[in-house]
Amino acid sequence: MNRHNVPLNGLRVFEASARHLNFTSAAEELNISQAAVSQQIRGLESQLGTQLFSRQPRNLALTPHGQELLAATRPALDSINSAIERILGTDNQEILTVTTLPSFASRWLIPRLDSFQQANHNFELHLHTSEQKTDLIGGKVDAAIRLDAKEAEGLMIEFLVPDALCLVATPDLAEKIGSRFENLYEQPLSMDGIRFSPDHRTDMTGRETEDYLQALPLDKRKLKITEFSASDNVVLSALSGKSTALTRLSLCVDELDAGRLQILFDLCKPLTHGTSFVYPKVRSNDNKLLIFKEWLHKEAKIFNDRLANYCQVQE
Repeated sequence: MNRHNVPLNGLRVFEASARHLNFTSAAEELNISQAAVSQQIRGLESQLGTQLFSRQPRNLALTPHGQELLAATRPALDSINSAIERILGTDNQEILTVTTLPSFASRWLIPRLDSFQQANHNFELHLHTSEQKTDLIGGKVDAAIRLDAKEAEGLMIEFLVPDALCLVATPDLAEKIGSRFENLYEQPLSMDGIRFSPDHRTDMTGRETEDYLQALPLDKRKLKITEFSASDNVVLSALSGKSTALTRLSLCVDELDAGRLQILFDLCKPLTHGTSFVYPKVRSNDNKLLIFKEWLHKEAKIFNDRLANYCQVQE
């Protein structure tokens, strides 16, 4: 058989690009630049003498030749990967890849992972953090922990943690502010940068944050608002003692329990949504997913009892 000298790396880049239908997402997965992805695709198309992608103003689409190549490339790459795992003796290793928001990872999940790893020595957890939703059906991620998870075909959604919005500050700053709302004018207010969100027009948390601000008996134009693109930085800003912060309760319960932060004016507004565990229905009986899910629900139950000490959230 005549074997064409098509570079394997080019096929890997093509498969990731075709799966995401986005060169930027493919670049992030492969840990290379978007320019390198584009160059690999152009080289492959030049070698094959045909277009594999139809470049549209806002997205990509596979051409018929691209669809044909993907149908052959994906199982071939899977087969190569399986062979390498067998050679390295890692095919029986319990590996689970989970994606979640950076803020939830740093403020909630990572501080609790030690108990999971202590109980599951042979279990390897790969944690992927991103503000973007990851494809759980056709992608290489096994499950997601999502805020305001939406129903979707082929996915299971299990509720974990309810949430609320609260205004917090260090005890020293809270004492300085006292019981007068007008004193908030004198202090910086840190909050999530709603406009930084790619889905800010439909983002439920963003809309409810705006509602919270509107409910304050203040002139919003006089507030010294600083917006952050990362929610965990909002909490860190409050911990500095130089700013108040409007944030999700789930991200600061540990700090409230430790006395490093306190809620101002006893204002805690339950959100109409919370954080859920999401995974493909076809993975419902996956042993490693079941083990992680059971641990997650156990940790969430303990945490939710603590959450209720500060606000009657909706479960």
